[in-house]
Amino acid sequence: MVFTISKDEKKILIILSILLLLIILITIYNSRKIYKDKNKILNSKILFIDSSSTVNDFEDNFIQNKKIGKTDFTHILCTNNMNNWNNIAEKIYNSYNMYNSFVVYCDSNEIVNAASSLSFILENLGKPVILTCSDITDTLKITSKTKINEVMIEVDKKLIRGCRSKISKNEIVSYNYPLLDKSNSLSFPTENLQLKKINSSINVIVIKLYDNFDVNSISIIPDEININGIILENNYKNLNKILHILLKFINAMTKKGIPIIYIDKINDEPITELLETNIAYGNDMTRTTAITKLMFLLTYVNNIEVVNKLAETSLRGEITNENFLNID
Repeated sequence: MVFTISKDEKKILIILSILLLLIILITIYNSRKIYKDKNKILNSKILFIDSSSTVNDFEDNFIQNKKIGKTDFTHILCTNNMNNWNNIAEKIYNSYNMYNSFVVYCDSNEIVNAASSLSFILENLGKPVILTCSDITDTLKITSKTKINEVMIEVDKKLIRGCRSKISKNEIVSYNYPLLDKSNSLSFPTENLQLKKINSSINVIVIKLYDNFDVNSISIIPDEININGIILENNYKNLNKILHILLKFINAMTKKGIPIIYIDKINDEPITELLETNIAYGNDMTRTTAITKLMFLLTYVNNIEVVNKLAETSLRGEITNENFLNID
């Protein structure tokens, strides 16, 4: 029996053949791309640091990769988070010459604190340190490609500056700084990496001013409470209404040698009377970074005037300021 094929059927067969060929080519392309991505990870020396108890698939997926190291901090984590970040920073410092970059896996509720802390502890950082609470493979791919020498957080395959990040509506965001690339990242350091651990015993409190806030309550802080520094965050629309009591409190605290960083969430510029007091204007720093930065400064600086000057100066790109300084 001889089968004949009509012209239309021939056209259909040709089209199907072309489609099949396209599918094969696309499959080959994707396979090669996956191989290249995987090969990039294989060719990058990355230290993976686990500070969370939720990573289960790392060993299965990456144990065969001789160039990816792993350190598990979950068994030594303590309730004092700053000590945790000090320990992780020390691990990075001690392993610095053995790896090209570092990935730190954190719980989502700790990642912003960790990023801010590591940003200050690791001074003169010349390699990428990327924190994540999501897909490890994606983060390793990004880490293997980037040369940005900062502490960063990977969010949806993008990188944001660690000390500019915050949690908003359960999402990690950076409202006051764009996504990182080589054009807006920190310049490469001229000095060697330094480990500047933060004293975890330093007590920095946050006072938030808001509408209907009882300003008299700040005047009755017991003397026995050990306060080393204060973050004063204004969300009060009519600050002039309570200004006289606020100035009295500020003067009392600064006379005791307690530095205050003032952050204004309402006004673009702080009230003149506040600037005339002995406080530091935090500009657009996030609350988390302001706390960490003040703890960092109080660890190494005793003079309140110097603390105020450094608090107003960008040390890690945490504040919109063209001046960058290092603490010796």
